[in-house]
Amino acid sequence: MVHILDDWEALREYASYCRYGCYQLKDLGEEEEIRVMVGRFGYISTFKKNDPKLKEILDFCVRQGFLQIVKETREDIFFA
Repeated sequence: MVHILDDWEALREYASYCRYGCYQLKDLGEEEEIRVMVGRFGYISTFKKNDPKLKEILDFCVRQGFLQIVKETREDIFFA
C-alpha cells in the first residue's frame, strides 16, 4: 500500500533522507500528471506542461537519482 500525501514539500523533505525513489510522468494532453514514490509514501499531482512546479519536482527526482517508470505490466505476464 502506498500512502498518498498532498504536500510535495513534506514528501521532498522525507525523500532527501531516502536512498531510493521512482517517478512517472503521464501525458494528459495539455497537462501532465506526475507520480513520485519514496518508500511507502507517494505524491500525485497534475500540472500544465510548462508549470515551474512540475519542473522543480522533475529536477529533484533526477538529482536524487530516482528511477523513471515508463510503463507498467502485470508481473505474471512480464516474461510471457
